[in-house]
Amino acid sequence: MKRTIIVAFLVAAGVWQAAGASAGTVDFPDFSDTRDLELNGAAGVATEDDVLRLTPNAGGEVGSAFTDRKIIRTDRSFETRFKFSIHNGSVTPAEGMAFVIQPGSPDALGGSDLTALGYADIDPSLAVEFDIFENPGSGDPDGNHVGFMRDGDAQTHLAAASPDFDLEGGNRWAWIDYSAKRKRIKVYLNDEKTKPLQALVTLNKRLRSLVGDKARAGFTASTGETENAMFDVLSWKLK
Repeated sequence: MKRTIIVAFLVAAGVWQAAGASAGTVDFPDFSDTRDLELNGAAGVATEDDVLRLTPNAGGEVGSAFTDRKIIRTDRSFETRFKFSIHNGSVTPAEGMAFVIQPGSPDALGGSDLTALGYADIDPSLAVEFDIFENPGSGDPDGNHVGFMRDGDAQTHLAAASPDFDLEGGNRWAWIDYSAKRKRIKVYLNDEKTKPLQALVTLNKRLRSLVGDKARAGFTASTGETENAMFDVLSWKLK
């Protein structure tokens, strides 16, 4: 009887997790408190509006932010959504940002290859890039696309597609859903907060084969050598 009362209390308090629940969750309605994140390179919080600013609008900047815990169990499904804004760029804005899943250190930060949007050489990893600049010879389909990238390689797109609106220039909403059963990752994107019925781009891969059993999640971004933009994440939820 006593154990039943304790369990009931824990459930009501939101502490008790049934078997099969997610290994972790993320809920940032804003970034006024980033104690569960490691901010690296140029990344910081724009205190005037409590957004996660991955880079300022200056040339040659690289930033990243990762969870301090490995919150993703790759044998389980998850869904994440975030609101972001790419803005205040140069005449030709560059380079882009990415949502990245990786099992390594929370202070992971891409190398000097600015075309890799801050995920260069993070290996192993899976990145969903939001690329606003077409680099010659890079394999980019165009200068406004979403693509799946693996192991810090910015040249090889596992899958890519272009939205019918600009990634840069205002608030955008992204949803990324992973089905462990179907071994499928879908990316939905919109310039309004309603989730579209159809995914923009899909990758049929077993996540565990890409990043192992457990992984961190977060964001990276980079500006060009001279071209630039601000890359902001306004809110983020993962469950």
